[in-house]
Amino acid sequence: DGSDSYFSAKKMHDCTIPDGEKQHTLIKGDPEKKYILAIDPSFSNSPSSDYFAMSVLELDEDKGNESTLVHAYAVAGGDLKDHIKYLYYLMTSFKIELLIIDNAGYQFIDSANESELFRDARIDLKFFDFNSDKNGNEYQQMLLKAKSQYNVKENVICFKQLFSSTFLREANEYLQASIDHKRIWFASRTDDIIYQTKKQCALVEVKTTAKGMQTFDLPQHLKRSTSTNRARKDNYTTLMLGNWGIKAYNDLKNTKVEQISNTFTPRKLG
Repeated sequence: DGSDSYFSAKKMHDCTIPDGEKQHTLIKGDPEKKYILAIDPSFSNSPSSDYFAMSVLELDEDKGNESTLVHAYAVAGGDLKDHIKYLYYLMTSFKIELLIIDNAGYQFIDSANESELFRDARIDLKFFDFNSDKNGNEYQQMLLKAKSQYNVKENVICFKQLFSSTFLREANEYLQASIDHKRIWFASRTDDIIYQTKKQCALVEVKTTAKGMQTFDLPQHLKRSTSTNRARKDNYTTLMLGNWGIKAYNDLKNTKVEQISNTFTPRKLG
């Protein structure tokens, strides 16, 4: 029943929309809906490498902070130009409100911006500063700064996520809680990729080191495989990133920036 996994297979099944019902996996977004895009790049050309993975989550703003995984991408050993083409397809097919990407691969966005596809379409994705390791008052101050930079119309929608130990623990706990409380849903099955994302999540083990650090990874016997069909976890990673991106999006949306009006009143002296 998957109950021994950090992410319960049974609970993920309970969060899966039945076949034939909406929302199903999408190849084109609903123009009335907003979407979060998460990217975990891999630049190896080897067919046994990690996946270059992307996940698209549809926001359900009528139900607060709920979302549904509606589209995913996973390619091992692909060419950079093909990944850029797919990003272009996603940017032009879904109303992307926020893009979160692994800090180690953020140069992918720069490469996409320099491509002929993006230049011809006048798509220039830009980053805003966001540090989710902050907490308390520092987090609130960071949100104020991020809110002043974030601008969908100008495509200032990207932020780089550093995979710190704090982030990994908090983001995995947040994903687990989102599954437990049905804040995240899996679209009904029209292809295999959503199922594979859940399968990857169900394989993840959490371990605690002697220093109290937590790691979230595949079991050792699966990690040792060098087969092209080996188990991978990159779509799990983008699901975790996307779910964290939704938290960031909602925090930004709920942050109020005070408008300072000019209170100077000229007075005649004498």
